Amino acid sequence: MKRYKVLEVAKKKIPLVIKLELIKISLKTKKQKKIQVKPTTKKPKMYIFLGTDYPNLGDHALTLAHKQFLENNFKEYEVLEFSVDDTLDAIDYLNNIITKQDIITIKGGGNIGIEYFREELLRRIILNSFKDNPIIIFPQTVYFPNSGIGRKELKNTVDTFKERSNIYLFLRDQYSYSLMKKEGLKNIFLVPDIVFSMGSYKKNIAKKNNSVLLCLRNDREKSKNRLNTGFLEEFFINKGYSVSYTDTVVDFEVTKFNRREVLTQKISDFSNSSLIVTDRLHGMIFSYLCETPCLVLETYNHKVIGQYEWIRDSNAVTFVNSEADFKREFEKMEKLMGDYGFNFNDISDYHNLIVSVFKNKILKL
Repeated sequence: MKRYKVLEVAKKKIPLVIKLELIKISLKTKKQKKIQVKPTTKKPKMYIFLGTDYPNLGDHALTLAHKQFLENNFKEYEVLEFSVDDTLDAIDYLNNIITKQDIITIKGGGNIGIEYFREELLRRIILNSFKDNPIIIFPQTVYFPNSGIGRKELKNTVDTFKERSNIYLFLRDQYSYSLMKKEGLKNIFLVPDIVFSMGSYKKNIAKKNNSVLLCLRNDREKSKNRLNTGFLEEFFINKGYSVSYTDTVVDFEVTKFNRREVLTQKISDFSNSSLIVTDRLHGMIFSYLCETPCLVLETYNHKVIGQYEWIRDSNAVTFVNSEADFKREFEKMEKLMGDYGFNFNDISDYHNLIVSVFKNKILKL
């Protein structure tokens, strides 16, 4: 999927105002296609909107964890997934068959904002549809820049949420939660990223070796002040470690049919390393789930640090901002590597709040 990376490069060169208008036009002129996802039982339905259909494995993990969570906790429902690209067609399709017993859910992530404006606009359209059906938005990060267009679109988003009372918004970091509370939203809840609900992959861990895996982004969310790869590679080689590279964005097609296999292989790569260095949010979460120590580098927004706060009590994951920080924290971790003296806390119980909200609020509507 080299086309995906080419598009990312092209997007960087388009002024933001023009980019947002182009996205609006593309959604208005999108050609309709036939929906392939159809119910197979008479159970009430839980629909997943904005399922991942592009080669970002962090987002595929979000969709897989979301679907597994619904299937494990709401067995009385049939769970059906619609991809991002299917959204408008799925809305038209469901208008004819949806019942008041059905529930709409929307994939979580970090796209409430203008950075990923296609998803933002599609979510608004979903929220303005199916007004008789409760909508659950899985754990999200909110980020609008403090600019004219950022403030304008934040207001548009907040206004959309306020138009109805049966929207349940789960937020995955304190900043996002505080912002939306300040904006006067009701039915907002704070829980970690849903990928944490997948639990530990410890049983799949192979024997560790002196290998370091660098999982670093090279896109719109990369920090300008991030430690450079030359420094990192030289540092580890001088310490006697082998260094390899990976990313959670891949250059081949990933669909709902092969995502589990691809994710299992990627997490295996993390498992087989002695240490991960990453500025990818799900690079950090994958490391934590497979119990591989991780040094986390800064990004330009609060997405990564917001999830780090949930696991900061673990001595196996550390946030670093400078070369001095990096060297100091690595020395601490290296002392623990020999006897594997790390602690990993299971935080998946926090997601029971989603089940509780469903039982105590939605079912009583």
